[in-house]
Amino acid sequence: MLGTPYSYRLRRVKRHVTLLSVHRFVHGLLLLQRSSLPLLLILLANDVELNPGPVISSEHLEHCSSVVNNRSNTIATERSCLSWNTRSLFSLHRTSDGDMISNNSSLQDFVYSEQIDIVFLTETWLSDKHFDAEILRQDYNVFRVDRKCKTGGGVLIATKESSFTETKQVCFNQLDTELEIVCVECATNNARILVVCCYRAPDSSSKWLLSFKKFLDYIMDTYDKIIMTGDFNFPRISWSESMVIPTGESERFFYNTLSDHYLSQLIFAPTRETNVLDLIMTNIPDNVNNIEVIDPTNFNLFSDHKCILFEFQSTATPSHKLKRSVYDYNRADFEKMNRTFESIEFEFSDPTSMSDINENWNLWRDTFLAVADECIPTKI
Repeated sequence: MLGTPYSYRLRRVKRHVTLLSVHRFVHGLLLLQRSSLPLLLILLANDVELNPGPVISSEHLEHCSSVVNNRSNTIATERSCLSWNTRSLFSLHRTSDGDMISNNSSLQDFVYSEQIDIVFLTETWLSDKHFDAEILRQDYNVFRVDRKCKTGGGVLIATKESSFTETKQVCFNQLDTELEIVCVECATNNARILVVCCYRAPDSSSKWLLSFKKFLDYIMDTYDKIIMTGDFNFPRISWSESMVIPTGESERFFYNTLSDHYLSQLIFAPTRETNVLDLIMTNIPDNVNNIEVIDPTNFNLFSDHKCILFEFQSTATPSHKLKRSVYDYNRADFEKMNRTFESIEFEFSDPTSMSDINENWNLWRDTFLAVADECIPTKI
C-alpha cells in the first residue's frame, strides 16, 4: 500500500478570508508592480530550483523522432505507474481546510513523494500556453498531445529520467487516425516497451473503432511488449476477472479487437461512479502487478475519476548524461531586466474573482519569461 505523502502529513493552518485580507491583497498587487526585481523573481519562482534552466516549449508532434538520453545510476526491476483522468490539470479546487490548490500542484507532490516512474494523464486540457516545466519541474521527460480544435481532451505521458536508458515519443503519421493518443518507447539495456496513453471521448463515432484497430495492427507488429492505459468511456462493458459482458455493437467490437490482438484488460473495480471507464491493456499481463484503484481526494487530487496505481517489471542500466540548456546568469544583463520591468505596466483582472487567477498568472509568467529570454543568455 502506498503511504500518505509527507507533504500531506503536515498539519494545515486554516486561513480565513476577510474583507481586510482582500483589501490588503488588492493593494499588494499594486505594490508588486513597483517592486524590486528580487521580489518579482521570488514570487514567480514558486518552488525554487537551484538551476532549472529555461522553460522548454513542447512542440511534440514536430519533434517526435528526438531521443532523450537519460541519467541513471541504479538498476531497478519494478516500475511504478500512475494513470489518471485529471479533468483539467491546472484547475483550482478548495480543500476541506478552505485552501485553494491546483490539481497540478497536488500531482507534483504525489509523484515526487511516491517516486512514480511513469505518469499517464488523460483530459489534461492543456494548450501551447502551458510549458512542460510547469507540469513536472525536474527529473521527468514530458510527452504530450494537446487538443487543437476545442477545449478539453489531451493526453500526456511523463517518464522519470533515471528509470530508463532512453525514451522517445513515437508518432504514427502514416495512419489516418482519429485517436487522441500519445506513445512513448522506453528502452532499457536489453529490452524496450511501448507505453501508450489514450482518451476516447464519450461521443466518439464508429470511425474511432476502426482507427483503434488499425493502430493496434501496427504497434503489435512492431513491439513485443505493450502497456496501454487511459479513459476509453465504455460504461456498457461489464469487466470482471471471470467474465466480460459487452452490451452494444461498439462495445462488442472494442472487446473483440482487444481479444484479436491478445491484449488483456486488468481493471475490474469502478473508476468513475459504478463504471469501469479507465483501463489497463497489455500483452504482458504477468509483468503487471500491485494494481490499486484509489480515491484521488486522499491526496488532494480532484476529479470525478479515480486514480490507478500499478507496477510492471523492467530493468535498467546507467546511461549517458542528459545535456540541456540552462541560463548563464554570469552573463545576464540584470540592469536591463530592472529597466524593462520598471517600464511595464500590468493590467490585472479583478483579484477577488477566482476565475481570473489563471489569467493574472499567465500575464506574469509570459511577461517574465519573455524578459528573461531577452536579458539572460543560455549555455549547454
